Amino acid sequence: MLAHEPLDRREVHVEAVPRHDRAHRAAVDLGRLQERRDVLEVALEAARPDELDDPQLVVAGVPEGVRDPARLGHELARAGEAHRVPDLDAEAPGDDVGVLVLARVGVQRRAEKAAETRRRIVEATVALHEEVGPARTTVAEVARRAGVQRLTVYNHFPDERDLLAACQAHFLAGHPPPDVEELLAAEDPVDRLRAVLGALYGFYRQTEPMSANVRRDAQVVPALAEVMAGEAAMREQLVDGLARGLGRSARVRAALAVALDFGTWQILACQGLGDAAAADVMVAAVRAAGGALS
Repeated sequence: MLAHEPLDRREVHVEAVPRHDRAHRAAVDLGRLQERRDVLEVALEAARPDELDDPQLVVAGVPEGVRDPARLGHELARAGEAHRVPDLDAEAPGDDVGVLVLARVGVQRRAEKAAETRRRIVEATVALHEEVGPARTTVAEVARRAGVQRLTVYNHFPDERDLLAACQAHFLAGHPPPDVEELLAAEDPVDRLRAVLGALYGFYRQTEPMSANVRRDAQVVPALAEVMAGEAAMREQLVDGLARGLGRSARVRAALAVALDFGTWQILACQGLGDAAAADVMVAAVRAAGGALS
């Protein structure tokens, strides 16, 4: 078993275990519990004979193909890895020894598979957030779409906030928000506001299903509210930049905050306004708040 694949691509951990102690060790060795769980997960998800000969043989236990130290020593010697268990024969004679094989997984392939599994989980979660919203997304459905077990989802994302943050990063990578830094550099404050609102409203239109769902569900999903907390700070910075030249009164700042809000764009869009027309409406509203009626 141990020599079927090139050992330079394998992580091998073998240990001599007295036969009477084998079951006890497998049950209470908590220090290796995560390692065994990871091995089982990789085995189940590989599900292809060209990657793992038999998933049952890599789970902690006594594989059928390795009965005693002599057989193990022969296999390791043939693979040039006998140094891994130099004192195996001396520790316990044949019939009293079983072999606990904890891992035999391609190290590089294992890392690649973990990354691929993580990606599938995130993509499945993002799709569900866009379809039904974070509040209605279940781990069971995420696992089903990603083609993994529920335990796998928890293993990769034990904390809900981590999964939500990964989903946010993945979604924004595919739908980057507008870069407003260049737009904020415009000298004329009205042109600056119109340009920023036009770009922002275009982003809102492109991402409307997701934006609507996450903003709605942030009211009832505390972890989601935490992940989205950065948006409020960014909006305040944007208000500061846009207020330059328009007046810094509380009225102007309030009007700018309303103009930048996703809900404002939704209302205007529902009235049949395009993004440019909606931006013009809010530019006029902000100017009115500053006392420059036109």
